[in-house]
Amino acid sequence: MNVSHTAATSIGMTASCAVELVEVEGRKLKFKVLCTDDKGVIGEGFHDRVLIDLERFLAKLGGQK
Repeated sequence: MNVSHTAATSIGMTASCAVELVEVEGRKLKFKVLCTDDKGVIGEGFHDRVLIDLERFLAKLGGQK
């Protein structure tokens, strides 16, 4: 996750975060993140994720000691 924090939010304000899927490359997903409060933008950036094969992942966990 690569998100910058650009402003503080005062007590009593509402903070919100919007996330948008902006790119799919095979199993790789890239999301754009935008965080705001009552005054405007307080942070923004990107978050990358990779989809896993659950059966394969669980099989690997089962083989660990």
